[in-house]
Amino acid sequence: PRMVDTVTVTEVQEKTIQTLLHESKIEVYFGINESTLTEEQRQKLIPAVEFLQKNPEVSIELVGFADNTGSVAYNIALTEKRVAAVTQALTDEFKIAPDRISVSNGGLIVRGRSKGSVEEDRKVELRVIKK
Repeated sequence: PRMVDTVTVTEVQEKTIQTLLHESKIEVYFGINESTLTEEQRQKLIPAVEFLQKNPEVSIELVGFADNTGSVAYNIALTEKRVAAVTQALTDEFKIAPDRISVSNGGLIVRGRSKGSVEEDRKVELRVIKK
């Protein structure tokens, strides 16, 4: 009988993959009937800003949401104000070019028959998109 030795060769390749946090979106939350960014929520924008600075081919889309309290007209106006607040922070404070920011109207999040405010519904989502 003949003995055969086997050898396994493993090659390690290093690859860097840039990601924006652990997800492709960031959520910035607002208080009830509020459209002003708190300092804590403003800080959430920093990873997105750094990602945009390192990746000039990428832009972001802002989507505004409101909870299910109040009228539809009021909440649509409120989502627009929230998106405007985030846009202003990105352009004025963080110097992101306005042409790298697009806006998509979100809307009312309906939670079935439950009434009342749900914190997760009062937000603006920042979504990474390719130009």
